[in-house]
Amino acid sequence: MAADRITRLTVHGVRTLADVDLSLDGLTVLIGENGSGKSTLVELCEVLRLAASPSFMDQLYQYHGGPGALLRLGSSRMRIGVRIEGGGDPIDYAFELEQVAPNRIAVSDESLELPASPSQGSSRMIIVRNKASGRVFDSSRGYVDVAVDDQHLISTAFGSMPPHPALRRTVDALESIAVHLAFDTTPQWAANRLGRQTALRASATVQPRKTLSLLGVDLPLAYQALKNDFGTTAWAATLQAVRMGLGDDVEDVITQAGASGGALGLAVRYHSWTSPIPAFALSDGTLAYLAFVALTHLPHERALLAFDEPETHLHPELLMRVLGMFEGLSLTQPVLLATHSDRLLDGLATPAESVVLCELGRGRVTKLRRPDPAGLARWMERYRGLGDIRGAGHLGSVIRGDD
Repeated sequence: MAADRITRLTVHGVRTLADVDLSLDGLTVLIGENGSGKSTLVELCEVLRLAASPSFMDQLYQYHGGPGALLRLGSSRMRIGVRIEGGGDPIDYAFELEQVAPNRIAVSDESLELPASPSQGSSRMIIVRNKASGRVFDSSRGYVDVAVDDQHLISTAFGSMPPHPALRRTVDALESIAVHLAFDTTPQWAANRLGRQTALRASATVQPRKTLSLLGVDLPLAYQALKNDFGTTAWAATLQAVRMGLGDDVEDVITQAGASGGALGLAVRYHSWTSPIPAFALSDGTLAYLAFVALTHLPHERALLAFDEPETHLHPELLMRVLGMFEGLSLTQPVLLATHSDRLLDGLATPAESVVLCELGRGRVTKLRRPDPAGLARWMERYRGLGDIRGAGHLGSVIRGDD
């Protein structure tokens, strides 16, 4: 059976996102001015990932600042929902959080529905919950009442033995969301001055790794896994991708044990250089590109991959290589990018299908708009891509009304 994918995101009452419905099919590229909601949409993907954990509310306060940092000005409620498809009947899941005190939010509503489909017939609610009560549909007993706690979601209350398989599918899909920001390539001298380590330049404590973590903090472990855990063919493909971006002078990407043991560092071996060059001496763009190769070549099943400003640190040619990796991934999983790069827009294979403009309307409300395919095709006869059209000041001529 195919893996589940998140194919739709709905948001109400979060910052400028008063009422947003975003389809996620293949590659979706968010553009727009600063403050128009792009990064908030990416951040909410991370909020959804946290929602798969029983400690969701604690992490929401710790990492995202609680109600004051998320709620739209003047709003006391926020609601986030997803459509999950691929691993069985479609699932619509949503939860609502309400501010009940100046520094406290509570779960006020939660729903999980199997909408009508050829195999399901009529729709069925699997979770029905409000402030005071909750019900779950048990596959063997029908609807059963469950206790509600305003600091916990019902979806995560059953562990590995949920009463209905849609609960397990929902939690698994949310848990497999991957969210990334521009990789941390701070030069070693600046990191030394600030008294901290740079994520991509530092050694990583040895442990199993199947994904690349936020900011690329475990990049050496990712390459260790790519070289040793997935076979010679997979490693050959990884090394080929590295050489396509960094040149044929690259002989190998290696990991080296730290002086104290228990940690691995990353280095690149070049044919023309006598010894491997360690991560702390590599350029920002080289390190970032190595991280993109690891991110896209680790065989990790994701329900959604979101990345904010992937163009950071990359030469235009490397950016095109990275865009090609994302477009390849989007054939099997939804990929969401937020960007300010005209060069990235120029490189899109299908800009009319991929691009979504986040535009602030009256009252600082984000509206989503897409290119008009016919209008864009006419402008593309004169310009090299959507980025070139935007740079020339003609974006409004190819964007249609609200999505």
